[in-house]
Amino acid sequence: MARMVLLQHVLPDGTQHFDWLIQPVGAGPGSPLAKFADSTDPDDRCLISFRVMDRIDHPKVVAFPADALPLHRRKYLDFQGEVDGKGTVRRVGGGMVRKVEIMGHEDDGVMDAISIRGKFTGGGQGLEYTWAGVREGDLWQFRRSKPNVLQNKPTRTPVDTNPLTRDLNEHGPWLRPWTL
Repeated sequence: MARMVLLQHVLPDGTQHFDWLIQPVGAGPGSPLAKFADSTDPDDRCLISFRVMDRIDHPKVVAFPADALPLHRRKYLDFQGEVDGKGTVRRVGGGMVRKVEIMGHEDDGVMDAISIRGKFTGGGQGLEYTWAGVREGDLWQFRRSKPNVLQNKPTRTPVDTNPLTRDLNEHGPWLRPWTL
C-alpha cells in the first residue's frame, strides 16, 4: 500500500494551512501518474498535493474545499522542518492509501476528478474511507464516504431457511449501500 500524510505548514508570516500529500497507487497504464506509482527516489515530484485549511483527518470532517498544488517531492512523506524559506512543516497525520483513481483529460494531464481510498491511522482512527474530489474552477470540493462497510461485516452469516427473514439475513444492515 502507498502512503499519505497531512502536514501543518506554517508560513514565514505566521499564517498556516495543511498540505495533504498522497502517493499514487493503482494508477492504470493510461494515468498521467502511472510512472510515479512505484517511485522510490525522494526527489521525484510524484505526490498528489492539496492545500486544505482544516484537519481533514478528524472523523467529523466529511466535506471540505481544497486547492490543488503542484506535485510534491516524495521526501515529504517523512520530512519535517524548515522548507527553503517557505516556512516549516510538521506532520500531524498519516495513513495508508489503497487506491487512487484520476479522471480527467488524457491529452493535457489535467485532473477533473479524483477518488482516494485509504485511511488515516493513529488517534483511535483507522477506518477506511473514500474521498471523492471534483474540480470546480480553481477550487476542489471533497466529500468523504462513510467507513468501508466490508470492515464491519460479520465473519459468519447464520443460515436462515425462513423465506420471510432470509433476505434480511443475507443482505443485512452491514451491506447497506453508502453514497458519497
